[in-house]
Amino acid sequence: MKKIYAVWAKIKLVEKPDWLEGYRKKYNNLYPHHLTLKQPCFIDESELPEIKSIVSKVFGGFNFPNHKIDVVFEKIVADREDKSIMILAEKNQILMELQYKIRTALKEYSNYCKPETYEYETNFKPHLTITGDVGEKFDEALKDVNKDTECIGEIKEIILSCVKENTPEEAKNPKNLTIFRL
Repeated sequence: MKKIYAVWAKIKLVEKPDWLEGYRKKYNNLYPHHLTLKQPCFIDESELPEIKSIVSKVFGGFNFPNHKIDVVFEKIVADREDKSIMILAEKNQILMELQYKIRTALKEYSNYCKPETYEYETNFKPHLTITGDVGEKFDEALKDVNKDTECIGEIKEIILSCVKENTPEEAKNPKNLTIFRL
């Protein structure tokens, strides 16, 4: 059976602007705060145990101080092509290295759901997506972004999700998630 897998970091925002959650609701961003490390790819369900093993081995080579990665998001970036708005993170060496190792370790499993997302992986720019494809509401959404954009987050879990369909409901279902704690 064909499935879709991805690897992402669950982000707990310890500081965020007051307007952010209302904004995300207004523009229907239903996914939890996250940072994608391996873009969604198609696999055969039988490949999942090997992928879990690979991801687990990647973590063996890392030392995470205080069992977390601190991340600061501060710069708004708007993508007119895919109608999304993001807050970019400051440079973070351990996060960059972790993403690179996950991406290269899983290179055999790179049948991307959207081939253009390969570019996101190879030119990794950690970010929080605050709106997905908002279509014709893009200009309104861009005007609604407040000047106070700094978010301080921490990553304590990396998630390997394996779903039938790439939807917020499937991404939140614990049965579809393998959690790696830092």
